[in-house]
Amino acid sequence: MKLHKIAALAAALIAATAQAEKYELPPPDVTVIGQIQQISARKGETFAEIGREYGIGYDAMEHAN
Repeated sequence: MKLHKIAALAAALIAATAQAEKYELPPPDVTVIGQIQQISARKGETFAEIGREYGIGYDAMEHAN
């Protein structure tokens, strides 16, 4: 029984620290969120370097390609 109380307390503390991002939805007539950019890699430039330079994650670049 004591273990249940400790587990409940731990769950409550974890839930209290949860955070979420809020994003405003675009107007109904807009179908694209963000900007479309076309980037060409320079010789010797890695995928990670491109991502860091433009603030884009690996998964986002992979899905865009």
